[in-house]
Amino acid sequence: MTLTQKIRNIALIGSLGLGGILSAHNAASADYAGKATAQSRIIDIQPADNSNERTQSDWISFFNKQGKAMIDASEVYKVGKTVKLVESLRADLKNARLVTSTRIIYDYDTYYNSPYAKIVHNYGSTVVKPTETNVVVPVYEENKLSKVLGTPEGLAYLRVLFDTNDDAENIAKTLQRLSGNCAYDPFISTLPNFARIIFHKAPVGFECNERGFNVSGDMFDDNTGHSRGVSIMTDKVK
Repeated sequence: MTLTQKIRNIALIGSLGLGGILSAHNAASADYAGKATAQSRIIDIQPADNSNERTQSDWISFFNKQGKAMIDASEVYKVGKTVKLVESLRADLKNARLVTSTRIIYDYDTYYNSPYAKIVHNYGSTVVKPTETNVVVPVYEENKLSKVLGTPEGLAYLRVLFDTNDDAENIAKTLQRLSGNCAYDPFISTLPNFARIIFHKAPVGFECNERGFNVSGDMFDDNTGHSRGVSIMTDKVK
C-alpha cells in the first residue's frame, strides 16, 4: 500500500460511537509470527491513564502491559489532517508535552559530530514491530519551521519523522493546523552536537509553550508528558 493510500484511509470511526477515533490502515509485510497481515491503528480518544505524565520509557512499559501500541510522531502528524481528533489533541498540548513512541538515535563518535541519525517509530514496543530509517538530522535549536522546510535536508528529515511524502507547503499547513492558535510558524528542535556525543538518543515529543509550538527531537529520557494508546486491529490478508 502506498503512503498516499495510507493517508486516504485515515478516517474518523463515528460508527463505533467513539467520535474522535482515528483509524489509520497500514499494510504490514509480516507480523511477529511471519504471517501476512493488514493492520488498522486506532488512536485512543482520551489521554492515557487519566492524563498522568510519564517518561517515554515508562509509557512504553505501560502500553506494552496493556497490549497497545503507543502513538508515534507520524500519527500525531496525521491527526493534523483530521477534523475531530485534532481538537482533542490540541487540548493535550495546552496542558503538557505529548510524548510519542518515536525516538531519534543519533550517530556519534567521541571525536566527530555526525549529522546522521536513525529515526525509530514504535520504539521498545512488544505489540508492534518497530520501524527505523536512517536520515541526516541537522542541529535545530528552536529553528522556525519555514526555515527548516526551506532546505533539502530539513524537508527530508521531517518527511521521515512524519512518514509522509507531503511537500513543504502541506507539511507546514498540517503542523499549523495541529498547533491551532499556538503558533503561526512552529519550530523544530534536535539535539546539539555536544549532547549527541553525551546522550546519543532523544525521545520525540510535541508541545505548546510560551515560545510557541515545538516539534521536539531534543528531549531527555527523564522528560515527561501525556501520551495516547493505539489499538492494533489485525486481519490476515487473503
